[in-house]
Amino acid sequence: MLSSMPGTAVSEVKIDGVLHEYTTIEGVQEDVIDILLNLKELSVRLLESEESELKVSRNLKGS
Repeated sequence: MLSSMPGTAVSEVKIDGVLHEYTTIEGVQEDVIDILLNLKELSVRLLESEESELKVSRNLKGS
């Protein structure tokens, strides 16, 4: 029933070097679970009715 509801949301996340949600990432303060929960709150608008892929990368060291 949920699959027939219109809308867009993050449904899959891949983080290089992370095998499961309990993995820690060197240099990152948040747990992977916290990162995933934050991504679930991301507001996404899709202009097409098909699936799309969004790639987010970070090239600079954060503070």
